[in-house]
Amino acid sequence: TGRIQGMFVRDDRITPKPNSRIRFVSTDRPDEEVAVQTDATGQFAVDLPSGEYSLRILGVDGKFIHHSTLKVNRDDNRLVTLV
Repeated sequence: TGRIQGMFVRDDRITPKPNSRIRFVSTDRPDEEVAVQTDATGQFAVDLPSGEYSLRILGVDGKFIHHSTLKVNRDDNRLVTLV
């Protein structure tokens, strides 16, 4: 597995988005997903099996929307910032 950790921030790229829900959905196996929630400072951490994931965030309409695609390699220990 690989570890992805980071922060979810607002459009100003500074202000954290606390208590936000994020989903990592496998592009090879769409029925497999891992959900995380940011903490009070907008930070999150997740361990994922190797593969490619659609990173989805909760939109203003309450539905999850595609944010980006992320490839996770075995033994990754990656820091990311989501805007």
